[in-house]
Amino acid sequence: KRRWKLQTVFVGLQANAWAHDIHGMLGIHEIGQYIQLWHAVEHTTLTTEPDRLLWKWTSSGSYSAKSCYQATFQGSIHSSSWKFIWKNWAPLRVRIFHWLSDQDRCWTADRLARH
Repeated sequence: KRRWKLQTVFVGLQANAWAHDIHGMLGIHEIGQYIQLWHAVEHTTLTTEPDRLLWKWTSSGSYSAKSCYQATFQGSIHSSSWKFIWKNWAPLRVRIFHWLSDQDRCWTADRLARH
């Protein structure tokens, strides 16, 4: 196996050993990435405690489908007008038109002319 596949982060950070495994011609873009990586890891300190996975969207740090769903839609706009739209006696076509207009999805003549 290649050396870089066997190297751990701990070993790579000691005396910048990870930099010795870079071979070949580097272009301007690669050199820029190298410098960014260097700055990102130069002040990294590792602890002896074992690694663990934490889900940042819950206080317990545990993943759940519910917390993933909530994280996905966090900050989305919620409108309470849906009750008025869908819980009234108006014909379905009127309710659909109102719902589209509430979401600014109503394709009126002026909007159709733009597209």
